[in-house]
Amino acid sequence: MQLSMWIWNAALLLADQGQIDLLVTEARDLNITDLYVYVAPTWLQEKTVDIANLNIAIQSGGIHAWALDGDADYIDVDAAETRLPPAPASIAIKADIEPQDTPQHDGRFFNGIAELDLNTEQLLSRDTLLSKWVDRLSWASQLVRSHDMQFGAALPFWLNDYEGEPLDIPTSTAGGHTGVMNLLMPILDEYVVMSYNTDPPSTASRVLQQAMYASQQASAGQEMPRVLGGVEVGHGVGTGVEGCRVGRY
Repeated sequence: MQLSMWIWNAALLLADQGQIDLLVTEARDLNITDLYVYVAPTWLQEKTVDIANLNIAIQSGGIHAWALDGDADYIDVDAAETRLPPAPASIAIKADIEPQDTPQHDGRFFNGIAELDLNTEQLLSRDTLLSKWVDRLSWASQLVRSHDMQFGAALPFWLNDYEGEPLDIPTSTAGGHTGVMNLLMPILDEYVVMSYNTDPPSTASRVLQQAMYASQQASAGQEMPRVLGGVEVGHGVGTGVEGCRVGRY
């Protein structure tokens, strides 16, 4: 079974070999198989040696290392002007990007409103935001995989059930729509379902549909990612949440 853990205080780790050794020892004792380590975009150039050493330490402990980063503002980044700096061998990339309902973005999500209840302008705005999100993750997947690296993403549990409906976006000029989850799964090596819940049984219920879909598509010959469920280790989302342990289902 895959068992992963998020590491957000990587800046402190990089400066302390003793803490790195302790992390690897504790992770190994807990049977952690993967570590998602926060790596700011500039670090791959500014802290190349430190990140390489951290990766070596993690790998030497028999644990798989992922470089994790994410910001809602990345949805508006011009992909054509972005390049992937050299990364340590055997490291993988994890994206933690979720569309936010904020005015500064090109498109609003309109939290808490089912698609059927959106007016025409609101629906266009949500479709614009979600389409840009899918496009950015698709571009990132192509870039990362072109470097023979794995690419994964942390995704909210409600993609396939938002206010009772799956989220979808226009995918043809004839008016056809495709589910966001359906579009993202084939481009990922790892699909982590964020449950935003501290109760393991609740997490399992929130990842079940995604896991079943991936299993069905894989049985039909479609390339599908590993599907995992995320359990928060602290109450609340964001502030006060120190990390998240994820287990494969």
